[in-house]
Amino acid sequence: MSAARSGRRGALPPPDDANTDPDAVLRSRFSLAPPPITEPPAAHPVPASTSPIPNPYPGMGRYGPGADAGSRSSAPSGGARRGSRPDAAGMRRVSYYITTDAAEQLDEAVTRVTQALGGDLPKHVALSALIAAAAAAADRVAEDLASARAHELADQLAQLRRGTHGS
Repeated sequence: MSAARSGRRGALPPPDDANTDPDAVLRSRFSLAPPPITEPPAAHPVPASTSPIPNPYPGMGRYGPGADAGSRSSAPSGGARRGSRPDAAGMRRVSYYITTDAAEQLDEAVTRVTQALGGDLPKHVALSALIAAAAAAADRVAEDLASARAHELADQLAQLRRGTHGS
């Protein structure tokens, strides 16, 4: 097959760029001028598909029993919330940086809770309950972590006193 032919119909003719100023074409597509000022769009009502989900824990505030729902901002720290849909009332999307083991244990715990209740419990309800239970145990966790750290420091001190640290 010759270079002049490509496919059954033959080669396409080159584009006609006679009477075309490439600089004018570029100027028509790119401008350093600010965009024109326009009127802001009218406010639109929130679609029914984003209506709030009822609180799965009647009698509990947003952050626990008796908590003031307005005491914390629903937007993450550092500015406006990113995303295309607003959070439902009483709900907040967050991301935590945790160990792989902790993430796997949490996934397994959510699965155990939902399966124990017949599998029809939404995952976010099980996850919320597990996190609330863990938050209630924060003092015990702090004690455990402090005790583990104290043992580590005692071991380091014993090694320094024996002169075996780093040798």
